[in-house]
Amino acid sequence: MKLIGLTGGVGSGKTTVAGILRDLGATVIDADEASHAVYEPGTPGFEAVVREFGESIVRDGRIDRARLGRLVFDDEESRRRLNAIVHPLVREWMAARTAEAIEGSAEVVVQDVPLLYE
Repeated sequence: MKLIGLTGGVGSGKTTVAGILRDLGATVIDADEASHAVYEPGTPGFEAVVREFGESIVRDGRIDRARLGRLVFDDEESRRRLNAIVHPLVREWMAARTAEAIEGSAEVVVQDVPLLYE
């Protein structure tokens, strides 16, 4: 089994490369997908983010990503607090999906992780 880390900045072609590798039979595990999944309603991530930033970020039972973004993207301390919650959960999610792929006999697993080196 080969494990490949795919990284790069916005517009660098990660999605294109991931699609090509998927078409060639690789299992692609996407950190952006993970970052959404880890704070879906009912998850520990949802509870932790709401506890940290308050009920004002919840709309229709879900975290309002636009509202949360306004809170954190211009405030480094808030962004650090969010990342401290979300990044460990994303790593766990990615590790679990990678283990599932390996157990499923995947020959090539690609982890698409924009922040791999940050």
